[in-house]
Amino acid sequence: MLLTHRNISTAANIYNECLRRIMKRAYMYTDLSQEKLLHCSSFSSLFGLLCMDIALIAGFTSPRLLITEPKNIVSSLKHHGTNAFKTNSLEYVLCNGPAVGKRVRKGFLEKFPSVKYMTSGAGLLDGAPGAMIPNIGDRENTDCVSCAVPTCETKVVCAGRELGVDRVGEICLRGPTVMQGYVGDSEAVDANGWFHTGEIGHIDQHGNIFIDGRLDDFTDVDGQQVCLNELEDILLCHPSIVDAAVVGIENKELGHLLKAFVVQCDETLTPDEVQLYIRGQISETYKHLTGGVEFIDAIPRAADGHILRNKLAKLKAAHEEKTAAESLEQFP
Repeated sequence: MLLTHRNISTAANIYNECLRRIMKRAYMYTDLSQEKLLHCSSFSSLFGLLCMDIALIAGFTSPRLLITEPKNIVSSLKHHGTNAFKTNSLEYVLCNGPAVGKRVRKGFLEKFPSVKYMTSGAGLLDGAPGAMIPNIGDRENTDCVSCAVPTCETKVVCAGRELGVDRVGEICLRGPTVMQGYVGDSEAVDANGWFHTGEIGHIDQHGNIFIDGRLDDFTDVDGQQVCLNELEDILLCHPSIVDAAVVGIENKELGHLLKAFVVQCDETLTPDEVQLYIRGQISETYKHLTGGVEFIDAIPRAADGHILRNKLAKLKAAHEEKTAAESLEQFP
């Protein structure tokens, strides 16, 4: 990822100013020196580092605002109570990385009633830091990830054609904070300076940006587009599941099927129970886990939290080879 000093310094100053405006709207003041920030986002990501810069510029002292990652949100629901620490001062949660599912967000807000708003996350922040700012609004209406800052242009495209308001396609950004491109990839930023984020979503008439997932988070089953994040969100709400990922697999006889890789915290959990759980939550049969369920030790993820689905495909291939070898040993 090629980012210039101008990209990062501009982003830090834009975020700082936008944060002041958010605080003014919420609390009718702009002095952030008395504000408290609890920063749990990884410094391996640019957004994590940028948030520290913002805190230094603004003069944060020490939590009313929590900046964290999706995995920490899930962990707080699964393993931690809210009586170990006083959390009534926590009011805003900004989540960096892949979008947090609706069910997980709902569970988090129920557990932390003092939280007035939490963002659902957006993975494109490292490629365009400072291009978007969380849109603080209704506590229950957290589908909107953010809106573009004044220096940033946005558009939605599909097959090279720009789409209108509320049409779903790939989100594109252009502005002074957008990266120069990826090393060895000349297509991420086109000749006109537009960054093709790989995020699928739409922009409403007010400029609010809604993210459904990344391009590789969608797959085709029986001619229907399935958002894998939707199924993963449901799986993560199961009390015996720590982490989960869903991929599309090819079956010679049945065609394209959905398979789940699951990290369990209860060894008594069975694949059949997981499949029945999904069937009980989703009525559309093409979204059911007809490709099976496999338990693994950990879901492969990138530093920003996105699932590495290509590695899961390799795990599947290795599992099939092992199964075939065991069959040959049993029947020489």
